[in-house]
Amino acid sequence: MDTFYKGVIAVAGEIAGFLFGGWSVLLTILSVLVIDYASGLMAAGINGEK
Repeated sequence: MDTFYKGVIAVAGEIAGFLFGGWSVLLTILSVLVIDYASGLMAAGINGEK
């Protein structure tokens, strides 16, 4: 199952690279911000915070 998830992420990255013409600095920053926000929401949900 772990290999499946890695494959899905790799394919999604390849599609994004094809559509956007590669990773720019702004796209990298946006990705980091989205991942940080999502992980913060998950941590708050696990800890029972609002």
